[in-house]
Amino acid sequence: MFGLRVLRAGTCFLVWALIDLLRHRIGGQGVSDFLAFLCIVTVVAFVYLVYYIISEKLYDEILGSLVISLVLMGMTAILPILGILLLLWVLYNVVATVQSIVSLIPSALLSGVAFVLLFPMAWGTALGPQVFAILRPLLVVGPSLGDKYEGAVSLLDVGFLGIAAIHSWVISASPLKEALARLALLGGSIGLIILSLCAIIEGVRSVFQTNWVASTSKVKVTQQVSEHVRSGIYVRDYERQVTRSVVSSVVVKSVGSGGLTVGAVGGSMHVVKSTADKPKDEDT
Repeated sequence: MFGLRVLRAGTCFLVWALIDLLRHRIGGQGVSDFLAFLCIVTVVAFVYLVYYIISEKLYDEILGSLVISLVLMGMTAILPILGILLLLWVLYNVVATVQSIVSLIPSALLSGVAFVLLFPMAWGTALGPQVFAILRPLLVVGPSLGDKYEGAVSLLDVGFLGIAAIHSWVISASPLKEALARLALLGGSIGLIILSLCAIIEGVRSVFQTNWVASTSKVKVTQQVSEHVRSGIYVRDYERQVTRSVVSSVVVKSVGSGGLTVGAVGGSMHVVKSTADKPKDEDT
């Protein structure tokens, strides 16, 4: 029904308004303030996404990826030749994760634009006086506050609220829980992309571990003894066999935790992609 969709859109818009309120509570307009704001929004978005995945029982694929990773890692540890299967599994998850990241790029760009609109002073200062000069006329609408822009209504605020209103209406075609999940996905998309890339890179690097093991062995070597006098008796030069301890380093390849990491990231990002690509239920 149309009324229910309006209610869902209003709820989503309220979340956007809370994001704007968070910006005002942080108060500053520096780059560090922007990063703090982004971290808070990302953490809250992650918490809701975890709740959504658990409540909707979407974790089966994540658990399945973990089980497959553990099985392949165990098989490789027993029979190293099966490491080829582990490598193929890692490659599959890397490709799947990259596809999921690509699908999140539009959300990341939209959230990036929206968040930058909330912190124009930070980016105007960071990008140089020329950019700041361009942004300055857009900062205040109404009574002049001099150099104090806190609390002023700005054209950039209007742009942010416009994005919030349009996005809230678009996602309101889905049930409220799913609409909020899409909103959380938008807010956490930048963090998801960064964390996924870092986890994939670290996971690929640690699929196999290289360990240096010190090994001590006994070897017989020929020793040349020069002629000498022992207890008044002349002894001619001769050769003898002596045993020496030789320490050597041996390279040992073992299965690392990278396969498990890549499998977990691949499964998680596929669930996220499925949530983002899920068709909307047009019940209006």
